[in-house]
Amino acid sequence: MDGLYLYCIRKTTSMNHEPSVKGIDGKGVVYKHSAGKLEAVVSSVSLDEFSKEAIEKRARDDLDWIKSKAMDHENIMEKMMQINDKKIAIIPMRFGIIIKDKAELNEILNNNYNKFNKILDRIRNKQEWSIKLYMKNSKYIKTAIEKNSEIIINKRMEMSLLSEGMAYFMEEELNNTIINEYNKELDEIKRLVLDRLKKISVESVLNKNLEKKLTGRNEEMILNAALLIHDANINIFEKLINTINLDLQKKGINIEYSGPWPCYNYVGDQN
Repeated sequence: MDGLYLYCIRKTTSMNHEPSVKGIDGKGVVYKHSAGKLEAVVSSVSLDEFSKEAIEKRARDDLDWIKSKAMDHENIMEKMMQINDKKIAIIPMRFGIIIKDKAELNEILNNNYNKFNKILDRIRNKQEWSIKLYMKNSKYIKTAIEKNSEIIINKRMEMSLLSEGMAYFMEEELNNTIINEYNKELDEIKRLVLDRLKKISVESVLNKNLEKKLTGRNEEMILNAALLIHDANINIFEKLINTINLDLQKKGINIEYSGPWPCYNYVGDQN
């Protein structure tokens, strides 16, 4: 028995099929199902392979399959954002959304018709870009703090007037002060970076920093943000990123950006 795998929702386009795009199962063809001014991008899949229960079992027993299919899902959505060399707005669905049949799909589109149209109007002619800051070498900031922070300088002077024994017990207090000052400086750097980027962005969202085991990197991620940027400002955005990166490298920090991505951070929970 077959069902429909749902990739995204977008405004109605002039294209009837996506003949060059295979579905997530590698067999079916991705196509659109229209309802008024909306269309859902779907493909037929076997429920034996893609039912909720089947996917949950794969998640327990075969993570490589999950990773591969999640990547296929993402790649198909990115292709659906592209029409005749132009980026268009889509409402992305999370991996593994299965619709029973076209009747159920019509019900979803009709019941959420106004909401979906409002979201698509809001993100039209805009792109989501990811911004991440990585701490490559913290010594630059720590050295500057210890040299310039009045709190730390005064505490060191205070310790120099104490006996060796008393100074020893104040060492932990000094280290805690250095850590606090370092974190304050880091927060200020991140705030300034975001403030500069917000000036050319429509909206911004702060996401949770990813752990090293997820990024596969040795450097610590210290900022993870998503920006919604108007199409007309993309070139300005990329130039600004390069300028900011030159400033941050002097502090031992790298900035990385990627996109455009489906607007996960700006469509709410549509799943």
